[in-house]
Amino acid sequence: MLRAGDVPRSGGHGGDLEPGQLSKLDLSGRHVAGDPPTKEIPLHMGFYEARPGCGAVVHLHSTYATALSCLADIDPEDAIPPVTPYVVMRVGKVPLVPYTHPGSADVKPLILAKAPNHAAVLLGNGTGNLGSPVKFNIGGASAGPFSIA
Repeated sequence: MLRAGDVPRSGGHGGDLEPGQLSKLDLSGRHVAGDPPTKEIPLHMGFYEARPGCGAVVHLHSTYATALSCLADIDPEDAIPPVTPYVVMRVGKVPLVPYTHPGSADVKPLILAKAPNHAAVLLGNGTGNLGSPVKFNIGGASAGPFSIA
């Protein structure tokens, strides 16, 4: 989701989107034009509220990140092991945000609690990476063991 109010359509895959396929939202998350937006609006809006300087949110559904988030012995304050120096330098500690039903408003307060101090979070259903520009977000998401190519 881009701060400018453009978000992927419902069921859309970010890598396959053309600009004309983006949904338009206002800053309160209300759909104002374009294709229907993703149901994950509460998640995205939580990031934007927590990080006013954030230019984009990249929410991925990596098989590995999802599996990692389900481990019983995961450290909820540092869920991604620092396996490369790049992860440490660019992403830092990645806290776990407990699972909520996709699209649930229950995720927003969980994001608001973690996002102000973290560049990325591990969600119960994938990863969320935030910042600006979008190119950095995707790069940050691909830096860890939670991404797939």
